[in-house]
This record gives sequence, structure tokens and C-alpha cells, in this order.
Amino acid sequence: MDYKWYFKRRKWKLSSWVKARGLKTVESVNGAIDGMGLFNKPDVDTVKQALDEVWGEGPTLYWGEVPHTIRVPTLYWGDLPNRPQTRPPPHIPFIYLRGRTDLFDKNVAKKKVLVLGSGPSARDVDWKSYDWEVLVTTSFFYCNDEVVAKKPMHVCLTNLVELTDKRLLQYLDSNPECTVSFEPKINSYISRKNLPTDQTELINLVKNLGGFYDSEAFLSFTEKYGDRMIFHRTNGGKEGVAGRVCWLVLNSNPEKLYVCGIDGVSKNRNRDPQNYFRDHTGTTVSYSYEDYLASYEYFAEQLYIISKGIGTKVVNLGKGKPYNMMTNVSKKYEFKETKLTVETQPEPEATVEDTQVDEVPDLEHYEPSDDNFSTESTVVT
Repeated sequence: MDYKWYFKRRKWKLSSWVKARGLKTVESVNGAIDGMGLFNKPDVDTVKQALDEVWGEGPTLYWGEVPHTIRVPTLYWGDLPNRPQTRPPPHIPFIYLRGRTDLFDKNVAKKKVLVLGSGPSARDVDWKSYDWEVLVTTSFFYCNDEVVAKKPMHVCLTNLVELTDKRLLQYLDSNPECTVSFEPKINSYISRKNLPTDQTELINLVKNLGGFYDSEAFLSFTEKYGDRMIFHRTNGGKEGVAGRVCWLVLNSNPEKLYVCGIDGVSKNRNRDPQNYFRDHTGTTVSYSYEDYLASYEYFAEQLYIISKGIGTKVVNLGKGKPYNMMTNVSKKYEFKETKLTVETQPEPEATVEDTQVDEVPDLEHYEPSDDNFSTESTVVT
């Protein structure tokens, strides 16, 4: 699909689109367009002109604390209701959403949910100790016994997964309430507004994409698990499948969303801890540090804004780690919420016991004991 046709249909101007996403390099623009599933990208001169129009004219305009984002998308060809938008928070950025979302809602709605990616913070943080109720995770989760033992209720799989892996099949067979989702690029069908609602017809449509989705393994997988499958796709960047599945979770209005293992890379990615599900370090794609950081921070801004708009609290368990690219945004939003909570708590009423003084301390010779100080750090959740 040509980007010009796609942008024209939605009445987008390239420079406005660049500004909304905070993109500042030709590579980041083309990467974002790739992430939308478009084929023909603008030529380098066109991108440079758009960048000059945006960043050559002064600071980006803000509504409140974050840049205004364009309406992406304005219509949904799936189960998500079309919510009106005037100012941020923007829509959950679905391109489409279909399948057994009713089963997903049953597992997730009004619950405390942990979305666990395979980034290094999942290895460095004791995510098992937090008070989440539902675990949502991603591809290759079955390679980690710790994750399997916590019984995920939803797994989002990519076309890199071996659908015949006995560990994956055994887990799904043993946990019939666990839903499964995929992210096929069926954008061309969306433009014609003819996505089917029937599950069998939807699966048959996905098979037409060929490749992975027309493989014998996928056909066998859908025959066995098709009655609990979901198909969805969102506009996104480099935040990975764990980042994108957060939107599916937020669509079901959880009480609280913990995220862990959605990290990115440090400035020295070769020294980052090992991936939590597999044996590589860093990432498998060699985008620049700056492109990764811009993409993750944009994703984080959207995540916190949208979650606040629907009344869901987000907590990034990996914040503060050198490889966690959501950290700056997480600290801003989570610190504000903590500070607001503390400031709005009423002062406790004084009691008789509070006003009684049995002994006046000798302040001149007072020496603090170890009981008066603590060097332990506090984790704000």
C-alpha cells in the first residue's frame, strides 16, 4: 500500500504526522511507516523537507504535558467501540481488533494485570512478588519454566514461533482458558471495510496472507485452538510485541497494569543482561540507540495518558534500569501520581495518647540510634 494514498485517505500531512510522533531522523520516519505495514515509503528528500518544516520552526506545540497526537485511527473495524476524541488521551491505537475478545475480557477486566515481555528487566526484577492477578505474555514464554509456572492467561505469538513446539502445545492443552493472539498484516482488507466477524471466516481470511499464516503448522494450530484466538494490530514503533499487547489489555479496562520486560537497550547493548525467554542479549534488530529511545518514550507517553483516561494505573517494574527506555516517562507519571496521593491524604486526628508526654527528651545530648534511620530503598508501586 502506498503511503501517499494511506495518508491522503486519513487527511494526514507528513509533517504533522512526524511532529505528533516526535520523529527527528529519516530512519525513524521510515521505521514508523514500516511499522504501519505500508510498502512504498516517501523518498529521502520528502522526509527531510517534512523534518525541516517541523523542527526548523521552533518548539513542538503541547497540550498540557505531552505533544498532541493525531487521531490514529478514527474508525475501528473490530470490536472496539468508536470513542469520541477532542483532546488527549488519544484512542487506543488499534488498526483492527477481531476474535474472541469476550474470553479475554472475562480474564482481564477489572483485574490487576502484569504484561511480561522478554526484556532483561524480567530477569533482574522480582516480578513474581507483586500483587498482580493475571499474567499476559508473549512469544517464547514456554522456554522459561518460571513463566510457565505462573500460568499466563493470554499469550501473543509472532510468526517466529514454532507452532509445533511440544512445550507450547502442552501448555495450551493444560490451560484451556488461556487465549492466544496474532498480529497478521491484513491492512488492505481493512480499507475495504469487509473484515468478517465470524471466527471461521476471519481465520480463512488470515490464511490468504500466505507464508507463516498458510503453513501446515498454522492450519493445524487454528483447527485446535481457533475458538480462543484473537487477531489484532496497532500502530506502533519499536516497543515490540509486549508493548503492543498492552493495548489489548487496556481495551478490557483492567484495574491496574504492571509492565516488565519492555525495555529496549542501554547505550552499551552488548553488555545488557540476557533476554528472559531466549539466550541473546540486546535486541535482534540493529536500530540506533536514539531511534529506539524516541520510539519507546513515545510509546510510554501514550500508554500513561491513555491508561489515565480510562482509570487504569500503570507501573513500570523496570524503571531505573540502564536499559529500560521507558524510565524517564515512567518516573514523570508515576512520581506525580504518588505525590498527588500523599498530598491529598487527610491528616490523622490527634488522640489523647498523642498529646500525652511522659518524658521530655534531653535534646542537647540526644544521639540518633539505628532505629531512627533506614537505608532501605522504597519501591513505589
